[in-house]
Amino acid sequence: MSVSHGHETRVQLFKDRPAFAPQLLSECLGVELPEFDQAVLQCADLGEVVPVERRADAVVGLLDTALIARIEKHEKTEMLIVVEVQTGFVEEKVYRWAEYCGVSADRSRCPVALLVLCPDQGDADRYDRWFDLGPGFRLKPQVLGPDRLPAVTSAEDVARSPELAVLAFAAHPDAPRRTEGPGAGLGKDRPPRSREIH
Repeated sequence: MSVSHGHETRVQLFKDRPAFAPQLLSECLGVELPEFDQAVLQCADLGEVVPVERRADAVVGLLDTALIARIEKHEKTEMLIVVEVQTGFVEEKVYRWAEYCGVSADRSRCPVALLVLCPDQGDADRYDRWFDLGPGFRLKPQVLGPDRLPAVTSAEDVARSPELAVLAFAAHPDAPRRTEGPGAGLGKDRPPRSREIH
């Protein structure tokens, strides 16, 4: 199945700056994260030796390097974040997500969060619930739709998190922008990628 340019642009935001995934979970969705001081991109290939491709859009590992030094291990992943961008609603997708999360937890032996980014609010609303996958087996993605993205109104907002600004501009194209001062003209001069993902 082919993916759109907008999908790939959104995925690239997480590949360019893995710390963007925990930022969205914490700031936009209120998820409590473990202590960590580094976010690194992990292998997103979640397939097995069988000839079926299983690849998440992105997988980000939250590391506590101070803990690594204390216990003299090469790595200690505190949490993994499986990032999926959804540009449409496909209920069967949750079975694939369950596999991604299960394989990630099995490999890393740590908690796993599923961050689902939906550019369309209707899709976000449909994914933002518990999915019953069997007796005692449920999956609840952390869904980020336009309603949970803050409007970016100043140059300071853009400087603080350019990736968040890209998503916010795409989600809120008609949001008011400053007309005077440091943020003047933000409505006209969007970051280049924000034009690519409409």
